[in-house]
Amino acid sequence: MPIKVLTTTKPQALEITGKYWLALAEQYQAGGKSADALHALQQAETMLPLDPQVYRLQAQALHAIGQQAEALAAGMVVAALEENSAEALFNIGTAYFTNSHWEPAIKWYRLALMLDPDPAVQQTVWYR
Repeated sequence: MPIKVLTTTKPQALEITGKYWLALAEQYQAGGKSADALHALQQAETMLPLDPQVYRLQAQALHAIGQQAEALAAGMVVAALEENSAEALFNIGTAYFTNSHWEPAIKWYRLALMLDPDPAVQQTVWYR
């Protein structure tokens, strides 16, 4: 006779938060695994787009793998977020935009709008 297993509660889905990805990235970075840290930071960034620590770690990891321009941009984002400056984020987007790097430009424009959803900023972004 087969045994039936009854459960009274539903299994809960594993919730992976932005803080989890950030902590994982810190561990990877501390272990010298910058490429793995960047992957974890991409996940953290989607969940914590206005957390300066995400970009601080990105800057370190990007520098470690030789992507100096991207590391500089990430460092500028840290300063912009800590100063609560949507204009600085907007300027990073504009730098990418003027060099025909559309995806990064959109990313920084979106962050600027998250930080300051002022209609004047929105209008400027959409006219680019």
